Amino acid sequence: MMFDCGDSRALADFWSAALSAPVEPFSGARAIKVPLDSTLTAVFAGHFPSALPAAHRLHIEFTVSSGTLTDEVARLELLGAHLIDDQRRPDMDGVGWVIMTDPEGNEFRVQSNDEETDRLETRLQAAFFADPPSVELD
Repeated sequence: MMFDCGDSRALADFWSAALSAPVEPFSGARAIKVPLDSTLTAVFAGHFPSALPAAHRLHIEFTVSSGTLTDEVARLELLGAHLIDDQRRPDMDGVGWVIMTDPEGNEFRVQSNDEETDRLETRLQAAFFADPPSVELD
């Protein structure tokens, strides 16, 4: 994946910190090797509706590796990212996803991890079974 950018050092430093991966020289540029492992997923979404006239057909998406989405958003903002679309649900313990941009304006998505969504599901189930809805039988 290649990023065309105005300040390659600053952008490489941002992604290095965001991904916890070192910056390495690469053909006169800078590179960050992102390990490809079994947690990498490619998603191909056909016929995806978009309100944008020139929607991005490819985007980078991350799942929070540990902690909460809210903590990760704060960490990335300290590194220089900007929050542009917030789909976290306050009524659902902040679970959801966000769209952010790196310091050069490249968009990426960050979503809650399974641990965070599992905690929410456990809380909702406990609340439901503590006070189940009444059903009248005829």
